[in-house]
Amino acid sequence: MAISDDDPRLSRIEEWLAVNDPAYVRRVRRYSERLADRPAAGAAEPVPWAAVALLWAVVLAAALALVLTTALTV
Repeated sequence: MAISDDDPRLSRIEEWLAVNDPAYVRRVRRYSERLADRPAAGAAEPVPWAAVALLWAVVLAAALALVLTTALTV
């Protein structure tokens, strides 16, 4: 028999566990801390702008080298 999240028995079970099972309290606390450390759902990762700039520098240098070698060989 499953208990839904809005069942009042669930809160009584959680209260009983909080009083009678210290391991339950530790697990809930660790889980809450892990959730707090996790970024929010849908949150974007920070963009590594230094890597983006380096990539653009390499691409532009390659394009410039291609243009110069083409211009010098013609």
